Amino acid sequence: MAPRHITVILPAKYRGGSLRVTKNIVRMLLKGSQNYGEQCQVRLAVRADTYDIGEEFRDLIDNGVEVREISFKEVPPEDVNNANYFQGRNIDLQSRTYWLMEDGQNNCADSGLWLVVSYSVEYPIAPIRPTLIFATDFIQRYVPDIIWPPRPGEGDAEALAFLRQSDGVLATTPHTRLDAISYAGLPASKVYLAPMEFDPTFLDRYRSVSKVKEPYFLWPTNPNAHKNHAKAFQALDLYYGKLKGKIKTKIVGVSSVRMDPSHRWQAKYENKAYVKSVREIVAGLDNLKSNVEFAGEVADKEYAELLASACFLWHPTLADNGTFAAVEAAYMGCPTLSNDYPQMRYISNRFEIPMQYFNARSVKEMASALKQMEETPIDVGLLPSRETLSLHSWEAHASEYWDVIVRAAA
Repeated sequence: MAPRHITVILPAKYRGGSLRVTKNIVRMLLKGSQNYGEQCQVRLAVRADTYDIGEEFRDLIDNGVEVREISFKEVPPEDVNNANYFQGRNIDLQSRTYWLMEDGQNNCADSGLWLVVSYSVEYPIAPIRPTLIFATDFIQRYVPDIIWPPRPGEGDAEALAFLRQSDGVLATTPHTRLDAISYAGLPASKVYLAPMEFDPTFLDRYRSVSKVKEPYFLWPTNPNAHKNHAKAFQALDLYYGKLKGKIKTKIVGVSSVRMDPSHRWQAKYENKAYVKSVREIVAGLDNLKSNVEFAGEVADKEYAELLASACFLWHPTLADNGTFAAVEAAYMGCPTLSNDYPQMRYISNRFEIPMQYFNARSVKEMASALKQMEETPIDVGLLPSRETLSLHSWEAHASEYWDVIVRAAA
């Protein structure tokens, strides 16, 4: 039987692309259930004191979605067992500590299903309701430094335990699905491939595609180890120095300005050791000073305009689930130069976007690829049309997504 009430849970204080994906999931649940004639109520639970609920979730609220603020309390497994006992549920609990979700009301226990958008949690969320988890990626398998701060002897053990105790796991690329099986140790029957959608809505407001490109490329990033900043900045130094590169770099993204050594240091920074190391690298590379601009987190309008005018988008990340920025760039008439890894190949094939690739573990190859993109750019005319990309909108995949949810929750 299809679930009649679902709470979509965002357990971390995500913004940017992660928040946009979460909103799309909510939209697909609403529309997909409607398409099947199985009207489902959907609630979105987000971390308290993080968002301007009325402003940032207005479109969802206007469509009947309740947005509820939550916090988490650490509890022992005995408390979880007690909660499940009164529901007739018997769950094999493997962890010593759990996160109990609290909202000052009923702790979202009135939902028939929880869909958690991320398994990156300090402790498993107490499984007092049937739970599906959207596993965005398994970066730590390829970039162990991403696990910060380290928990000696544990690593990502609690996060993986959360996945294993769930009723099902969703992935949006075949490679990430295989990681869930071969790395997280989940049975294949428990891991579902959900459609990877694209939401051009926020870009549609700025429809013009610039025919005149300005002499810069755009690098969307944030201060995390898998973003490969040390080698990326060294590659930029080589590109502007020895290779006499002429195209400037504009860096955008959540918290990206923290890596600018001229930006005032804040003692409250998350991931302080990593941010400090990147700032030191940037400060020591003279060729970056007049060629790299840290634009920081920008509004949708400015982001769209930056994409439309950029020569290309640069993606030197080591590993993740691929970046929607490449699709957004194509929508605005901007090609992509990317590290070569399976998820980006999947995005290229799925959305029919031609890309140029490089090896992000080689400073020399990254710099050479930048120079090649400068001298022999991808023909913008080869990029898919907006109409073609819109075939992958969340509306187009809502029914398929709902079908996956129903099968996973069965």
